[in-house]
Amino acid sequence: MSINFVKHVNSYEDNRIEFLFVNFDYCDGNDLIAKILHEKLNIIIGGKIDGIFYTIIPLYDGDNIFKLVWHEDVGNYIYSESRDNESIKRMHKLVKIAIYEINKKQFNK
Repeated sequence: MSINFVKHVNSYEDNRIEFLFVNFDYCDGNDLIAKILHEKLNIIIGGKIDGIFYTIIPLYDGDNIFKLVWHEDVGNYIYSESRDNESIKRMHKLVKIAIYEINKKQFNK
């Protein structure tokens, strides 16, 4: 089953734009996404924050700060610290690249 994403407006977080990874509910999935983005785009990976029901990995891309999150109730998603259109567009591009690479690996086993 291929991995995809959906755009979500999180009304609990002041209408923050998030991209949810569909068919990719893995606790360590964000580690793989961060690794792909680092290898393909030289994104800097920050220190992972482990909570009881979640993990967060900050990603640094120039002036952009993105947060990769895994939460046991929601799965894997990403959001931008900045809410401007350029950051959202960049985040969308990162998601598409990560999904392409994951699907490529999955189907080329």
